[in-house]
Amino acid sequence: MMADLFAELTPRVAAGELVIPRSVVDDVEMLARDEPIHHWIQGLSISLNDFSPYMDEKIWFMRTLQLKFGYEDGISDMEGRDPSLIDVIALAKRCENEGQDFCIVSDDVVQSPLRPSAAHLCAQFSWERLNMHAYIETILDRSDLLR
Repeated sequence: MMADLFAELTPRVAAGELVIPRSVVDDVEMLARDEPIHHWIQGLSISLNDFSPYMDEKIWFMRTLQLKFGYEDGISDMEGRDPSLIDVIALAKRCENEGQDFCIVSDDVVQSPLRPSAAHLCAQFSWERLNMHAYIETILDRSDLLR
């Protein structure tokens, strides 16, 4: 089943329809080392270099976090690094600025005092967000992969 899902996703990544920031790849390598998604995403590594946000996009988001959302010290992950959420939101802002249609695919819905969730930020910016289940069902039109 996972092989079918990856076979469906790979050409979308190659065509630039599905964008995965480098920092998300790093998260997968750390959190899912021995799982199938880790091996799949490693195979995509070379084609993901184009999907990193520009520094000014990251700065925009960090300022927004501090001024609009009250995270005066910014946000960081457990190791003190910038979380991949920063890159995801910065890339979404690029798409918005360029007038591109986009949707954030994320299951991140838990708000914490240390950082906002992707769901919260998408709601604040009026951006569409789908969880992975909904993405597979509606965008890929492959509910058969969910059984």
